[in-house]
Amino acid sequence: MDSKRLKIITKSKRVKQSSKEIEDRFNSLLENNPDSICSLDLQGKFTSVNPATERITGYSTQEILNHSLKSFITKENIMKVLRYFKRTAQGESQNYEVTITHKEGHRIELSVKNVPIIVRNKIVGVYIIAKDITQRKQMEEQLRESENNYRFIAKNMSDLIIVLDETGVVQYASPSHKRVLGFSPTVYEGRMVFDLVHPEDISFVQNIYKKMIITKLPHLVELRYKHSNGDWIAVEANGMPVIGGNGEVINVVVVAREITKRRQAEEALQESEKQLRTLINALPDGAFLKDGEGRWLEANHAGLHLFQLGNAPYKGKRDTELAIYSQVAGEAFLNCQRSDEEAWKAQRMIQLEEVIPQPDGVSRTFDVIKVPTFYPDGKRKGIVVIGRDITERKKTEEIIRKTDKLAVIGELAAGIAHEIRNHC
Repeated sequence: MDSKRLKIITKSKRVKQSSKEIEDRFNSLLENNPDSICSLDLQGKFTSVNPATERITGYSTQEILNHSLKSFITKENIMKVLRYFKRTAQGESQNYEVTITHKEGHRIELSVKNVPIIVRNKIVGVYIIAKDITQRKQMEEQLRESENNYRFIAKNMSDLIIVLDETGVVQYASPSHKRVLGFSPTVYEGRMVFDLVHPEDISFVQNIYKKMIITKLPHLVELRYKHSNGDWIAVEANGMPVIGGNGEVINVVVVAREITKRRQAEEALQESEKQLRTLINALPDGAFLKDGEGRWLEANHAGLHLFQLGNAPYKGKRDTELAIYSQVAGEAFLNCQRSDEEAWKAQRMIQLEEVIPQPDGVSRTFDVIKVPTFYPDGKRKGIVVIGRDITERKKTEEIIRKTDKLAVIGELAAGIAHEIRNHC
């Protein structure tokens, strides 16, 4: 064999070997590809399928090869698929989405690419490469439903909703801003949220926002938003960080509710409580309020002076616990506790007299009214105690009694003397 022939044989072997490697690689691509890869002739009949096609469709290779393309396409998609197939058979690659029917009857969503098969510059068939996007489609549909529900809620709720990026720029503002603050939602979008609050609240809001981004925890704050009429509206805002797949905060959703009326009501209540406390402290009578367990809640100045409590921390303590703060009124505290129980058992107002020793050694007498209160279910709620000092009145009554006795004795003595004169 001459060297020239040897070279030809060697080259032929290399070509065959290279061709075999290419074929093996191609077969490996088909066998291991997670997407469906099929070849069809120009009449739309399957000529080959890879294993992924069986997994996606539920049909065996032989079942697929015995059918044409339109056998697997849902009725509403047949015309579209055939149109794309025809274009591919004419040399144009096509991309589209289609629904097929799985062997078990459920629908499968596919993202499809058609590629013409060209052999010696002639189109002899069509490759179809299909990716199963059923799960993605379901997730997209769920997302659309969630977004629609969210937008419906956001559109109709009275609370203010703002979505911020991690730097504090407004990405979305709910339609309720127009109703509550008088501004169109578009006024807020693209602006820093810190520019929308009262100047005195900016530093506070910035610190809270930084804290939310770092801790990834929600925060509830009170601040002021500007109304289109120039007023500042008090709101209670709840900021909730949204965590992305990498564990970082990607958005912050702020839900805010106007609390102007609540603030006004709270201020009115505080003013009423202040006036009531001023009135109670001005009373010369001792006034006390206890809870259902007999713990002191409130006492006016006269009452604290009466029991020599001064600046003692009386709130939350029972009578027996307060006895240590008074050197002489220990027994009086025990009597108070016993009479409280009597009022609760009677379930009505009771009136009694109680004697309370004073540091100067003089005991003072008090006319005490005790009014128990109850919850709707009958449980003890509290008791109101009012004590009026009647020491001087008691002294006066004693003097009057003694005077009456003396008058009776005088009248008796005068009568006896009269009788003696008559018998002498």
